[in-house]
Amino acid sequence: TKFTVDAFNYGMISNCEFYFLSHFHSDHYGGLTSKFSFGKILCSEITSKLVIQQLRVRPEFIQVLPMNIPTDVDGVQVTLVDANHCPGAVLFLFEFLVPPFLRYLHTGDFRASPQHITHPSISANPCFDLLFLDTTYCKPQYSFPPQPIVLNVLFEFAQRICAGEKIETLCCTSRKKKAKFEDNGEREGIKRWMASSPVAAKKSATISAWENVFNQKSKEVLFLVGSYLIGKEKVFVGIAKAIGSKVFADTPKRKILSCLMDPEIDNLITNNANEADVHVVSMGHLNKDAVYDKINSLKTSYKSVIIVRPTGWTYKELPKNQTVEKIQTFEHVDENEKEYFSRTDVVDNDFTVSSLKATYFDFSTASTTLPKTIAVIGVPYSEHSSYLELKQFVLGLKSVKKIVPTVGGSNEDGRAEMEREFMLWEQERANNLNDK
Repeated sequence: TKFTVDAFNYGMISNCEFYFLSHFHSDHYGGLTSKFSFGKILCSEITSKLVIQQLRVRPEFIQVLPMNIPTDVDGVQVTLVDANHCPGAVLFLFEFLVPPFLRYLHTGDFRASPQHITHPSISANPCFDLLFLDTTYCKPQYSFPPQPIVLNVLFEFAQRICAGEKIETLCCTSRKKKAKFEDNGEREGIKRWMASSPVAAKKSATISAWENVFNQKSKEVLFLVGSYLIGKEKVFVGIAKAIGSKVFADTPKRKILSCLMDPEIDNLITNNANEADVHVVSMGHLNKDAVYDKINSLKTSYKSVIIVRPTGWTYKELPKNQTVEKIQTFEHVDENEKEYFSRTDVVDNDFTVSSLKATYFDFSTASTTLPKTIAVIGVPYSEHSSYLELKQFVLGLKSVKKIVPTVGGSNEDGRAEMEREFMLWEQERANNLNDK
């Protein structure tokens, strides 16, 4: 075809006229500059606004495609489906209108949800010749709780902290054995997954019980919430709503947020740092020195500062003869800031407020008076699919002739490992059909 997806690093591509962009993250738009002039960039409206504002690409080279409506592009029917990743992120469904009537699905980056399987354009014919799959976490060890559960827990934590509960009481290391986030086979796994709430966290009974309690106290807690250029909006918006606060963002961040076409965010955002108890901070500015400068810049005096670090997480294999109880701390690694924890500690237990772990910044030698408690809370919030969500998504489709991994398949070993996983999934699908 004359199509490419997220391929701007290659510059002008021979015979390509339509350059599709799944979302505005640098590993997908990398190579795209204001000098682009050799085709059409096709994307969602939110992504188009960011491309024009941030990269200064001329509007005449951008074609905005509507969400959920099949659109003819050079004889191919293209449908955009929300990716449940970051604002503006989409899946591209390509349906060829001439024999052999091929169907391709490109997920870009996505957090798989039942809404993808039940989307009319996908469920009408859930058979695909090619599936370009976001395989960021396509290894069995990448198991983390569903996004709605994580958000509910975080919002409950925020409310209870503002109501006067102590961090050291809430964030304990003891855990009672409850529900499991693990694979119980295709049939039961998909059934349970399809019945889950896929995209936005609903208010739990526990959270409702804490409503208005914190409003009876003066605001004594500041939340610093980590964010990327775009992404993590559900985290800082949800915390702000949970505790009844505005959200402060600096000028560059407010400029980004203005492109997201989200009235709720527009109403919450303020340019007055002392008006909000929730501040959006770059992930790179959650270090001790930056936090120190941030706190000293504020006129409002807080008793506690909670630094929320929303990251993807998984476990690392336990050394031989080492029990789970001996693994008590997170290990922060690489640019993705993935937090490793033991599988038994996470997967075999329900995720609750007591699952959160706090570490602390020590400013005892500081020359200025700082809040008594400055805690960092690592939250297993990811905007990519877990391994089980990927598997459930693929097996939720009726058939897939070939899966093309978009992450981790650049070398021979990586591709072979992915292929083995895909074969196991297809064997499970076949076994399930034989059992019927």
